[in-house]
Amino acid sequence: MKQTLIKACVLVLMVFSVSKLIEPSPAPTPQVQNIQPQWYKKPEVVIIEVPVRETKIIKEDMTPQVVIVDNSEMMYEDIDVFCLAKNIFHEAGIEPDIGKYAVAQVTLNRVASRKYPNTICKVVLDRYQFSWANNRSRHWTRPKGPNWDRSYEIARQVMNEGHRVKGLENSRYYHADYVKPHWSRKMTHVATVGRHVFYTNDAIY
Repeated sequence: MKQTLIKACVLVLMVFSVSKLIEPSPAPTPQVQNIQPQWYKKPEVVIIEVPVRETKIIKEDMTPQVVIVDNSEMMYEDIDVFCLAKNIFHEAGIEPDIGKYAVAQVTLNRVASRKYPNTICKVVLDRYQFSWANNRSRHWTRPKGPNWDRSYEIARQVMNEGHRVKGLENSRYYHADYVKPHWSRKMTHVATVGRHVFYTNDAIY
């Protein structure tokens, strides 16, 4: 019995060994070699920095400023200078010069408009337009003092030398900065000069 068991074990080992011998071996994994010719050289990456110019956006300065225009075709009389000076004096006599020029500009803009009279004196003395002119006793009085002298000089420069305010070319309305009249809600704000706020009802693009 013992010999039979030994023979059976030997037979199993022989069968197992033979099965291993006849089992196919796995195919070898091919190895790909990256073979480059001797003359090949890996290209170098060159980074070129292109300078970028900064684009500066130039905005036109719309701050009201006094300029001189060709005034050679303008016809006027001494009374026009006087009326313009009166309006400057009563409306902006204590304002800086730019404020005085601004009032003069609005006055001339109204003269040029079909909505208003066509002379300076008629525009200045037009009813309910400039508050000082509502008092008729002040229409033709001649003030005195440095504020009047400067107001008259600016009126002369406007009429004779073509001084204008760039930025207020379309403005025909203004009010003091301490009031808020109802009509201003329908207007387009143009600029604030001194103690006055200027408007237009023209389309602005």
